[in-house]
Amino acid sequence: MRRGRECIQTFLARLLGPRLEYILYASVAALLECDNASLLGLPRMLSDARYRSWVVKQVRDPVVKAFWLHEFTKYDKRFLSEAIAQFKTKWASFS
Repeated sequence: MRRGRECIQTFLARLLGPRLEYILYASVAALLECDNASLLGLPRMLSDARYRSWVVKQVRDPVVKAFWLHEFTKYDKRFLSEAIAQFKTKWASFS
């Protein structure tokens, strides 16, 4: 598990940059705590507010929960739109 996480972090850092890497870390951490969810929900976590809310309600980690409730909501909409589009382009190569 640890080696897998390191591989993903290296991949993301090279392709996406530190801010988006942080968003994706919070996304993965939230999805791992969520019942009936998998990493396949990652694109939806970033683009669907209702789904994201459902996931965040199940998060127990206070740092991850605080990110979604307080920090993510303050990101500039233009940045999020560009970052999410960039992520989805990269994610499609895995599908």
